[in-house]
Amino acid sequence: MLISIITAVYNAEDTIAETIQSVREGGYDHYEHIIIDGGSTDGTLDVVRSMQHDRLRWVSEKDEGIYDAMNKGIGMAGGDYIATLNADDYYVPGALEEVARAIEKSNGASVVHGNIMYLKNGREMIHTPPITKRVYNEIHMPSLHPATFIKSDVYERYGSYNLDYKIAADHDYLMNLYIHKEGFYYLNKVVTCMRWGGASIQQWKLQHKEQRKIHRKYGVAFMKRLQFERLCLMAQIRSFVKSILVRR
Repeated sequence: MLISIITAVYNAEDTIAETIQSVREGGYDHYEHIIIDGGSTDGTLDVVRSMQHDRLRWVSEKDEGIYDAMNKGIGMAGGDYIATLNADDYYVPGALEEVARAIEKSNGASVVHGNIMYLKNGREMIHTPPITKRVYNEIHMPSLHPATFIKSDVYERYGSYNLDYKIAADHDYLMNLYIHKEGFYYLNKVVTCMRWGGASIQQWKLQHKEQRKIHRKYGVAFMKRLQFERLCLMAQIRSFVKSILVRR
């Protein structure tokens, strides 16, 4: 079984080496790592070239954003399962071995997914997928995309990521799979480490706007949408308070 890992990157010379190395240390040899560079102007490509090996492929050209890059990678992928690993994230040692075992146990589930560890100001916070909660409220993405492995025939049946979304196309895609009752198999282990401050964190206002669109698209109940608005309001208040404290 071949696992394809796709990394979309633009100007990530400080983190891309750790991303590449983490795939190599995944404990599983039947993989390919496809890097889609958006025309980086820093030393990203120098780092990629210095770490070239027989299971690493890369291209560098302008794209229309992270999901366009992911779609290009999906088109190049030959794996039975496909995952995306951002250029500032990395797998924990042995992650791919654990995922491969989970795939075998899942009897070919459409989606195999695990936990994420957020790294923020020296602290580690483990985040579990919303779909595993006792009550899944459908306002959040079912699984955590950087720790999600999707069967390749799913992309053949559902297509690729919708470029109308700039920051939440993964949410849209996984909600669509959930609504259509595709099989989700949960691996209760940390798979991916994420540095706090990625695109979805930095552009939270746009993310919330696109999430509202997704809720309407999939008919999320009014009371659940109201709960989401409460969470958005709390996030705005925290951001305002933080800005005041910074000024002082």
